Amino acid sequence: MNKEALLKLSKEELASIILDLDSKYGLEGKVILPLNVDYRALLEATSDINFVIDKDENLVYRNSAWKMLYPSTGDETFGEHYSNYLPDIEKERGGFVFKSVIRDGKVFDSELMKTFDESGKAFYFIASFSPIRTSNGDIMGLIGTMKNITERHHLEKKYKD
Repeated sequence: MNKEALLKLSKEELASIILDLDSKYGLEGKVILPLNVDYRALLEATSDINFVIDKDENLVYRNSAWKMLYPSTGDETFGEHYSNYLPDIEKERGGFVFKSVIRDGKVFDSELMKTFDESGKAFYFIASFSPIRTSNGDIMGLIGTMKNITERHHLEKKYKD
């Protein structure tokens, strides 16, 4: 029913429609919140590193958690090839993973990854990489999520030793 038709309904007709919908969907007593979600705010609020690489393999988004690990990567370097952001130890593996996701649509889930911050301190992450697809199903890039597990990794290693 369009807006114009709704505006022409009497109060009783409108109440009847609402009661029918309420009984059909079991909404009685439930509060329905609007689903206006600001996804960028959600990504910025998380402690996990989130980033997006486009089909040309350029970094096009990184959240604030990334900036905490690599504070000197300012916005002036934004949009460069992802390999500029990887430490040498991860370039070969990163290249394989990112190309597999962007070219072949492969998903990598819960991969253990070691990397280094700007001062050379080692960090361990559980990383997941998934393709981003257009509505036609074409791959337009990838989204990566990296959860810092450095403390847990060290505790597990200490426990094993």
